[in-house]
Amino acid sequence: MTSTRKQFILYLSILIILLFVSSNAQQIKIQADNLPLSEVLVELRNSYGLQTSFDHQLISSCIVSISGTYPSSEAVISELLKNCDLTFEEIDGVFIIFEKPSQQPSYEEKYYYYSGQIVDEFSTESLPYSSIQTPENIFVADAGGNFSFRTKNSAEKISISHIGYYLLDTVLTHGSNQNLKLLPSAIGLHEIIVSSNAQISNAFVGTKAGLLKLNNKIASFLPGNNNNTVLNLLRLQPGILAAAEQYGSYIIRGSYRGEVLIEFDGIPLFSSSSLNNEIGIVNPLIIKDVEVYKGAYQADRGDRIGGIISMSGNNGNPRQFKTNLNLNTQTLSGVVNIPIAEKFSLLTAFRQSYTGVFNWNEVNNNPEKTTGGSYFPDYTFSDMNIKFSHQSGNGENFFLSLLGSKDVSSYNYSEDDARGKQEWEGNIDKIHLGGSASYNKNWKESGKTKVNLAYSQLETNSYDRLDYSYSDRGTDFISYYRDNTIEEISVKAEHQLPTLGNNTISIGAQFISNRSNFAQDTVSIQYKQISQISNRFSGYVKDNITFANSIELRPSIKIDYPTENKDFYVQPQIDLLIKPIDYWSINLGWSKHKQYVTEMALIDDLGNYYYFWGISDNTEFPVVSGMHNLIGVSYQQNGFIFNAEGFYKTSSGLSRFYMARDFRVSSIEINNGKSRAYGVDLLLKKEISKHDFWVSYTLSRTEEDFIEENGNGYVRAPQDQLHEIKLAAIFNFNPWYLSLNYVYGSGLYYSINLEEEGLHPYQRMDIAVLYKLNTDRFYLETGLSIVNLFDYQNIGHNGFSHLPGGERVYISGIPFTPSLFLNIGI
Repeated sequence: MTSTRKQFILYLSILIILLFVSSNAQQIKIQADNLPLSEVLVELRNSYGLQTSFDHQLISSCIVSISGTYPSSEAVISELLKNCDLTFEEIDGVFIIFEKPSQQPSYEEKYYYYSGQIVDEFSTESLPYSSIQTPENIFVADAGGNFSFRTKNSAEKISISHIGYYLLDTVLTHGSNQNLKLLPSAIGLHEIIVSSNAQISNAFVGTKAGLLKLNNKIASFLPGNNNNTVLNLLRLQPGILAAAEQYGSYIIRGSYRGEVLIEFDGIPLFSSSSLNNEIGIVNPLIIKDVEVYKGAYQADRGDRIGGIISMSGNNGNPRQFKTNLNLNTQTLSGVVNIPIAEKFSLLTAFRQSYTGVFNWNEVNNNPEKTTGGSYFPDYTFSDMNIKFSHQSGNGENFFLSLLGSKDVSSYNYSEDDARGKQEWEGNIDKIHLGGSASYNKNWKESGKTKVNLAYSQLETNSYDRLDYSYSDRGTDFISYYRDNTIEEISVKAEHQLPTLGNNTISIGAQFISNRSNFAQDTVSIQYKQISQISNRFSGYVKDNITFANSIELRPSIKIDYPTENKDFYVQPQIDLLIKPIDYWSINLGWSKHKQYVTEMALIDDLGNYYYFWGISDNTEFPVVSGMHNLIGVSYQQNGFIFNAEGFYKTSSGLSRFYMARDFRVSSIEINNGKSRAYGVDLLLKKEISKHDFWVSYTLSRTEEDFIEENGNGYVRAPQDQLHEIKLAAIFNFNPWYLSLNYVYGSGLYYSINLEEEGLHPYQRMDIAVLYKLNTDRFYLETGLSIVNLFDYQNIGHNGFSHLPGGERVYISGIPFTPSLFLNIGI
């Protein structure tokens, strides 16, 4: 036999063997007698590596009997499903099993319905406004983490993201009431290792004009008071004023007091902090999610012209008892979660301040004065939150959230000089009550419905008395009593139709009732009493239109009808997102807004500012109007974020009140005005390994025109500041963490007369060290925070007081302030 023939026979034998092995490798032997389909699929996975995806509830009733050898995976799956009224589809080697669709006429196009809820994998907390991306579209979940959409595909590859959580890439089969669980990137209970999912950033920008989504989980790492972690996080973002340390109300892009809506679980809050200004109005232990709308927000978002800070609270865990106790140098706080029947949870939280720990406050005199005074404050605060939640698992979610707080602040200031003596004393009581009830329903084929009922009330009583005794003017006194109550009741219903193709439409209706009362008198003579009631109906429509996954158009329109003046107020809005190339996005936004409840300024005959809540109903006070224009560009890749957004906003219908020079005359005059603000916000953020660094900068101008005050057109507003830059870093040396931040402001306009050389700049450096210990039974966090490390001398916003003798004193910003805290939980 020749060598050529031998080689030919050898090659032919090898080929026959390979074909035989290959043929047998593709064959699947199976033997099952009256076994559940799920068990058979698991055995196939273990024996042959056959990958499947299915709903356990859907296939639980399917019992199969099968015996034989099958040439391929498709063949065995087809045989298993033929008597179960099920079918399958293969995507990237995975067999997706789902219910066999009913027969449709050939001319009728079939759409498949998807709905469910996105939750935290460990706590089962819903994750509001999560992003859901399919190959053809992008969807956003609602405030309860619920979503619904329709596509032509019976199974979809989706990617789900939420701030502070790892991305979830999965294949989703059509159906309703599906639970999708995300893994948190920063876990407080136990340390875990995740290698398969990519971590997303701690901040979202560029998805909508003016929207800033923040990861509240990192707030506990930042320096500052643990009673106000939201403020610690917000003050480091562009466009939110940090200089002057205003706490009673946030200033966003030059807004005035009362123009920023602060809400928690749908409850409008009429103050952002307690009277002490260092304790936030919401207990940080129960805050889950924070969103900031700096402008051009859609028609369903609140009744304010300056911006929105929206906080969502934890719902609690229906399957596990948990408790957390926090002890720091100012308050004792805690939270307890009680599960009920594995479907309900009762969450309660409290805070209580210590008496006499706030006496570090200082009053500083005008530098031109050579004598000093003494200031003695006293303060107490307590609050409580209760939340009852229910998640049924069939697309229905419900919660009842209640909150209440009370704080009392008093002070006594005295000063002696060559001319005589003056004493100033005062007292403020503030009670804040609120509650909301929310019901969400995911319908099987008709979208989702949300109904919300909310109530909020703020009552403030204050008393001020000034006694002065001067050799050249004799002895006299001035006293003021002020009472202010603001109340809101609202009912809101919204229905979102299932996303069909590239279109998501929502319609909503709302009824709001407001009541306010303001009274002031002095020396038993009544200055003014204003009592108002306002009711209005609102309706809105909003849409989200996506084109080729690179362009999103979000138009909306809202119409308000106040029953008192019977006028219709139309408020249109449009937002455009363009993604021209990978990692880049362009945002355009324009909107008009109306505001019917606002915080108005009352200026006494000495030039001191006081604020009270009133109703703008176009009868006694004009309705406040605002218009926003935004344009922004963003770049995000590999943990790096660049965002630049320019803004131009205007407002009208502003009101200020002036008391008569002779305080014994019952007279208050009103002055109306308008304002404008324009500038640019910049944000640079980078994640390097496990460490976070960011820089934010705002260049802006805020101007106002109150004709009777200046008569020369626009002038600089009191809150105007040209430059503000913020630097922040969080170093992760697990279990140790180090955080630093520095804020510089060029100076607010109201401080221009304080020093002869011009504006008084703002500077503050903060530092914090945190240690975390996690075990199977408990976790512990402890740390040291130092605010104003270098003890810069700053001025509190609206902290000036004018005395009858022409003296001007001010309350300083926070001085060098170290604080310790201990946080224990199980």
